[in-house]
Amino acid sequence: SVTAAASRYARPSKYFVDLLNGSLTGVYPALFDPRLPLLVDNGGAVSYIGRPVGTQDNEQGANLANTDITANTYYGKTTSPVPVLTYAEAQFIKAEALFSVNKLEAYNAYLSGIRASMQKFGVSTANADLYVNNPLISKGFNALT
Repeated sequence: SVTAAASRYARPSKYFVDLLNGSLTGVYPALFDPRLPLLVDNGGAVSYIGRPVGTQDNEQGANLANTDITANTYYGKTTSPVPVLTYAEAQFIKAEALFSVNKLEAYNAYLSGIRASMQKFGVSTANADLYVNNPLISKGFNALT
């Protein structure tokens, strides 16, 4: 059985993990995305650390990475679905299409996409609400960029 601690060349990147892990130096400081433990396995560690892009196994930073896609993760399971296009993805596409013509509708589609993604991964409604209602995510349609 492959574990998250196994040495692998292809692992979730530091950038991807930092978007979701609530790192104080990340894009969303102190906002932990409840989908992270469903998407990547950190072998039970306290924190989630991605692998710096382009590093070899013996390079600084690569040795600190503790995340991987394993049979414990949503897309690593042998019974994992392989969606072609999901409702969540369609909502994000809609948000992008409406962005320059109707920011309010684009904003609503953006929030719907996040909620649909949370539901797809089995995140509880309470955790999804906690994440979506955070001002870093629900910033109002005028602040959508």
